[in-house]
Amino acid sequence: MTGAYADIGAAALPGLDITGPAANVRDAETAARELAGVFYSMMLKEMQKTVPENPFTGGRGEEVFRSMWVNEMGRALAWRRGDALSEAILDDMKTTDGGESRAAQGG
Repeated sequence: MTGAYADIGAAALPGLDITGPAANVRDAETAARELAGVFYSMMLKEMQKTVPENPFTGGRGEEVFRSMWVNEMGRALAWRRGDALSEAILDDMKTTDGGESRAAQGG
């Protein structure tokens, strides 16, 4: 994998071989969805901070549960059918050629 996502894919998604020709598309789709899932999880975590505390919530157990819930919701959002963010990331990965996207090359 080359281009803008090469370093991210190697660091964030170890074990994915995005350079091999056989599973290239499937691995790229998995990487795109995982990256979108991380973004959605971060977004949900920040949104959760805006929810006011109340006397019925709190504690270490809830912190752990909320963390797992946010991660799973982010993952579910990324893997749903027709996810625009995952599709955009995948499209960008497909158009990246030699470290420079076709849009940047003027074509």
